[in-house]
Amino acid sequence: MAFEFAAERSIWSPMLLEGLRQGKDVGHEMFLWAVDAGSLTWIEKLIAAGFDLQVIADRPGLIAQLADIDPQGLAKKLKGLDYKITSHMLEQTKTEAGQQALTALMTKANNHG
Repeated sequence: MAFEFAAERSIWSPMLLEGLRQGKDVGHEMFLWAVDAGSLTWIEKLIAAGFDLQVIADRPGLIAQLADIDPQGLAKKLKGLDYKITSHMLEQTKTEAGQQALTALMTKANNHG
């Protein structure tokens, strides 16, 4: 994948990951690029380094994209966040697995609103 190839070789990636580890509010663009590219590898690297996942919850389109990229891990990634799964988000998914992951979350107690 071109994104992963570039991210692995970028001089900025290690600095960005280190900034996240230090608690800095960085990585938003990189996270959006990783989601757009469908790079679960980089999504998980950023999360492991300390990326603030509330960013996902505050952007419903990201939840739908993440459902398609990581349907099995979606619930874990959203655990403890304040979010609401809507029918519009279900329509935004591109895979059956993503739609099923969102449907399962619609019935959870943390699906506020």
